[in-house]
Amino acid sequence: MSRSCNIGLLATEEVTDISRFIEFAETTTHDFVVAPIAKPSFRRVLNQDRTWSQEEHEAWKDRPVFDRQDLLLNSPGNKVLGLFSDWIDLDSPSDDIRTCSEIAFKQEADWATHIGLTGTIFPTLGEQVHSTARVLNTVSRTMSPQLCVRVLLTEKDKEENVGWKRWNRLRLLTGHNTKIGVALEVTAELPSSEAFLNMWLAEPVRALIVPAHVFVPNQKGFPVLSKRHQNFIKMMMDKMRPDIIVTVPKDPIHPAASPASYNQYMHYLNRNLPEPNEVEKFASGYFDYLQIPLQPLADNLENHTYETFERDPIKYQQYERAVYQALLERVEYQSDVVTTIMVVGAGRGPLVNCCLRAAEKSLRKIRLIALEKNPNAYVTLQNMKAQVWGDKVDLVFADMRTWNPETKCDILVSELLGSFGDNELSPECLDGAQKFLK
Repeated sequence: MSRSCNIGLLATEEVTDISRFIEFAETTTHDFVVAPIAKPSFRRVLNQDRTWSQEEHEAWKDRPVFDRQDLLLNSPGNKVLGLFSDWIDLDSPSDDIRTCSEIAFKQEADWATHIGLTGTIFPTLGEQVHSTARVLNTVSRTMSPQLCVRVLLTEKDKEENVGWKRWNRLRLLTGHNTKIGVALEVTAELPSSEAFLNMWLAEPVRALIVPAHVFVPNQKGFPVLSKRHQNFIKMMMDKMRPDIIVTVPKDPIHPAASPASYNQYMHYLNRNLPEPNEVEKFASGYFDYLQIPLQPLADNLENHTYETFERDPIKYQQYERAVYQALLERVEYQSDVVTTIMVVGAGRGPLVNCCLRAAEKSLRKIRLIALEKNPNAYVTLQNMKAQVWGDKVDLVFADMRTWNPETKCDILVSELLGSFGDNELSPECLDGAQKFLK
């Protein structure tokens, strides 16, 4: 599994033909494009130049509808992200501009949903975000496309971290709305503190915008990033896997650059990320999501759930170490005493393996009993006994709350304790197993 990030092209000049822009992006090996939803002509709805009569303006407010000439994105496409008009100001001190901006924003959002865009980007946040938060919170709940807010990494505030503070204010005012993410724009100057950069690892950064002017020419004139910029972007690629959005300058600013150079450099950084380890590969789909609590008493766990638990190598190392120490403390070396160990809730048998390894390492004799109530997991245990364990393990298909063993045990082992001894209240299940101890 690679840590690949899609790399798109952001329109920096007015686009008149979206098809040609997409074609240009494809020829320069970009994965998608980011372009305005509406053309600049749509700004007339603010009526600042009074081209509409008062009656016409009020009619639009009552029943807003696009003139087809105002739309740039007018057909569905999975390779296009939409930009909301940059003149939209939801926190304008002018009541009229604020009202018209809200209507226009909702109109563009409805259109983005209608044509099936996969994502949208709201203009850069200003100092005031209260009204913006209210409107975004309302609109995002009915929008199908992903909604990101454009945030500058830093302005002239390397010591103040203004960009994050504005985003944090918006995030708090929207009640941590998970449908609103961040399109973080990398700036030529980075915050002075590494801590300010690392703070973004805890935010929902879904896109990283890297403008061409952030690049610097190397000795051969090709665009590259400074070491500090490289480290930050690679960190975000590695941990967050956002979409990467680059720009191509209208006039060359790097002597040897081609339109594809910026995209190629980002691919280079992407290719040179470290490969994820086994735990990262398996856990990638679980990051930043609250997991549904399991009910091992009420439900029989599925095979993939056991597999997830068994991907925690440290937990089983600690279990094995604990059983090993217990055996050393209970029985003298070269003694003929047999220690009875019960594994209750044996699942697919990882703790059984831990106990067998601990016994072998400690040179102590054991009798091992594996108890399991899940009929499907019990089949796996039968296969393990037939193919691996043989007579070293006795299997019991029963519920620990009702089973009455003929022999009691010296050591009781269970995965129901969980990795931290608090496995979704399952330790309480072990109350019924206390009677197994001698």
